[in-house]
Amino acid sequence: MAWFFWTCLISVTLLQIPADALRCFSCHYDTSLNSTLCETTSENCTADLKFCLTQTEGRHDGSKVFTRGCVPSEVCETDYCDEQVIQLLGRKSCNITCCQENFCNRDDYIPPVGTGHVSHVHWLLTRACLIVATWLSLFGIDN
Repeated sequence: MAWFFWTCLISVTLLQIPADALRCFSCHYDTSLNSTLCETTSENCTADLKFCLTQTEGRHDGSKVFTRGCVPSEVCETDYCDEQVIQLLGRKSCNITCCQENFCNRDDYIPPVGTGHVSHVHWLLTRACLIVATWLSLFGIDN
């Protein structure tokens, strides 16, 4: 079963090769600083920033903050707004939308059905393949 080990190793290696970096729109404005316009640019996300973000925050004084850009996966978790923005920063409201396609953080973006956190599935498949390949190579199971 050495063929299985090498096939698995090559497959895992190919899965680890990064594709082109995710590209997101990027901008920030804060109405408390008298800015009301988001000067949008594009941003190439680094390997640890796997999502595009659109975030709005409301303060108790009525001012608002709007942000677009690349973010790590933890920002896209469902409790991030409540725990990190509302409770920790003391904001009145928070809304975060994350997506994983180039320039998907625009106003009119509607994510395709079935999209989501692919990285967890990739991680599980990679580890399962490595475990099976290691087990087969250690115990020397032959045809």
